[in-house]
Amino acid sequence: MPSICFIFVKKIEVEEKLLQHFGVRPTAIRMLVWRQIAKTDHPFSLGDMEMWLDTVDKSTLFRTLSLFEEHHLLHSIDDGSGQKKYCRCDDSDVCLHHHSDAIHQHNHQGCKHVHAFCVECQRTFCVRTEQIPMVKMPDGFMVTDINYVVHGICADCQKKNKQSY
Repeated sequence: MPSICFIFVKKIEVEEKLLQHFGVRPTAIRMLVWRQIAKTDHPFSLGDMEMWLDTVDKSTLFRTLSLFEEHHLLHSIDDGSGQKKYCRCDDSDVCLHHHSDAIHQHNHQGCKHVHAFCVECQRTFCVRTEQIPMVKMPDGFMVTDINYVVHGICADCQKKNKQSY
């Protein structure tokens, strides 16, 4: 039976290899931030990350999140709240890569799935089972970003309000 120490070391090696696979040099801070992201199963903001990792300064967190987004480990969401949210790219995501006026799908390159935003509690949810639909664009139109957010009231808020919407 492997020891706890062995399991922990193997986990660190896997995380390092993942970052390296995406072209990110695995520094101590980047590993710390990635471990927090890996534990998070919902979209989060820079403010959330500051709260979770209160020993790391905001500019370092911002640069790290931006780097992860640039290397397609994360994607960002404009959910209409005025605060940029981040979401981890997973194997199950269909990722979009843009070429001229066509969109080609590739894994691990700017993961895109539908998101839901609760107008009551301001939380954003990943809807990983729903892919952003492909849209035929006019000739010569180059897509630079796609943002698909459904606004509504989440189940928790509906229960709290004891109303059916």
